[in-house]
Amino acid sequence: MPRTRPGRTRRGTSVLVCVISARVGATLRTEPAGAGVPQALAGKPAGAEDAVATGVAPVPGGMPETLRAAVVTGSERAFMDGLHTSAAVTGVLCLPGALLAAAGTCPSRAAGRTPAGD
Repeated sequence: MPRTRPGRTRRGTSVLVCVISARVGATLRTEPAGAGVPQALAGKPAGAEDAVATGVAPVPGGMPETLRAAVVTGSERAFMDGLHTSAAVTGVLCLPGALLAAAGTCPSRAAGRTPAGD
């Protein structure tokens, strides 16, 4: 059974969460307005960036239903934008590893050597 490296896993997860949070913070100022939140209230959810970055819409009780729906929609859009950005960053970071793995395995096969156990 391979050993895992929890420190590296935590750092990788932390980086991706930071990417999501940064992107949510950048888009949370525009997405609620695009979803129908009035301009006067559109900047207010910016204080709830941490909640939106975890996928929670900042909807207090007593909010009118149409405004609640617009806040939820804007928060979902901001969260998904952050999630898509983190997926793109993950892909970019995985590509060199995949290329190195492919380059490291191809020469041994071409030279007629087989891995142990074959």
